[in-house]
Amino acid sequence: MTDEGPPHLQGASLSEAASPTSADAQQFSRVVIAFYAAMAVVGHLLAWLTDSEIRWTNGAAAAGIDVAVGAGVGLAIVGATAFGERRFEWARRLSQRLASSLPTLSRGHVAISAVASGIGEEVLFRGALQPHLGLIVTSLLFGVIHGGVTGPLRTWALFATVAGFTLGALAAARGGILAPVVAHMVVNGINLAKLTGPTRP
Repeated sequence: MTDEGPPHLQGASLSEAASPTSADAQQFSRVVIAFYAAMAVVGHLLAWLTDSEIRWTNGAAAAGIDVAVGAGVGLAIVGATAFGERRFEWARRLSQRLASSLPTLSRGHVAISAVASGIGEEVLFRGALQPHLGLIVTSLLFGVIHGGVTGPLRTWALFATVAGFTLGALAAARGGILAPVVAHMVVNGINLAKLTGPTRP
């Protein structure tokens, strides 16, 4: 499943805001919103077709705990990612490959991407698919869509599979997808900021 924004987006002039980098970031955000909105729609459609419900939380009292637990799990995954990058060359190469494929993003664009991906992927995978396919199969599918089973991104697929299992177990433990949604947002927000900011790998 990535703190400052680029300088040209901090108090930028009109001409600077229209730079290629800014245009790339805006296009990236539009694609991200459309893609993950479609993913969420598919998730709800699957739930409707299977006469099931995508449960977010077990009531208002549980929601606060879900948010806190989700944030904690997300920070733990981010910490594990940072540890891997410090210890293993393959992890550093993966970060560099991902960073080279992404435009420079402001904090706002990072936030949009984190929120959209966190909701879209969790609605589909943990909300709609996991209740029918189970934790293991859903986690494997989650990994495959992130990097396939061969090629240069297979290590990302492995990481995504482990992260997907963690998020799926969290959804099962909390009885809803709010906690994994928050965890997913935290992971993507922090890691994406690192990958697309001025200090990118």
